[in-house]
Order: sequence, then structure tokens, then C-alpha cells
Amino acid sequence: MKKCLCIAGIIFIMMYSIVYAGEYQEYLNEDKNYPLCTAHMGHAQYVNLNTVDVVYYHPPQYIISADIISVDSDKDNRIDWVRNVNFKYDYHTKKMYSSTDKSKKWDFIPHNGAYYQSSWQKAGEILFHHVYKISFYD
Repeated sequence: MKKCLCIAGIIFIMMYSIVYAGEYQEYLNEDKNYPLCTAHMGHAQYVNLNTVDVVYYHPPQYIISADIISVDSDKDNRIDWVRNVNFKYDYHTKKMYSSTDKSKKWDFIPHNGAYYQSSWQKAGEILFHHVYKISFYD
């Protein structure tokens, strides 16, 4: 019974998220250099493609850096914060990691992980595709 309620709750949240996601701009202020990577409860995060930097290139290992911008969608996209994030990729194992400019620690980003992990995963996928023109997980 507990498992059924948990699954029903997850389905409800997913359906609500899909409906609610339509209220966010696909690109920040319609600028294609700022694609949406996640949105939730009036806040949206965008990847700033103008700040992309290939830090390390040694296939199958890669590190790409870029700024992530969080905006308050309910307040005319007022910027909440800007954070530089490094993404480390191992294309052979299909593992992705992130590290902020404040931390030297690499955090594993599970494919299809929890909500808070999925925003970094989506940002990492956007960056990898932007730089190398291929999908990271496919």
C-alpha cells in the first residue's frame, strides 16, 4: 500500500510539473544563448552559453565550465544568483559530475536522478551537446 501511494504521488508530481513547466520561457528573455535547464515553483535556471569554456579535453574525459543563472519567474525574471559550474564527463562510462567554483569536490550526477540532481544533469547535457554536437547519454 505504501509503495502504491508513493508511486501515485510521483505520478501526480510529474503531471503537475509538466503542466506547470509551460509557464517558463524556453530561453531566458527569448535569447537562444540562455536555454532553460530546470524550472520549479516560480524559479527557473538557465545555462549561459556565452560563458562556455572547455577546461579539459582528453577523450573520453572532458570538463566544461559555464555559468548557471537562476531567475525568479514570478518577478519578471529577476536574477536570484549566478553560479559558475564545472561539469566533468566520462563518455566511456556515461558518468557525469559537477563542481561549483566554491568547491573542488566532484559530485556524481546520476542519470535520471532526484529533482535537485536533474537540474545539473540537464545543464550538463546542454553544455556537452552545445560544445560537441552529440548527446552525452545517447
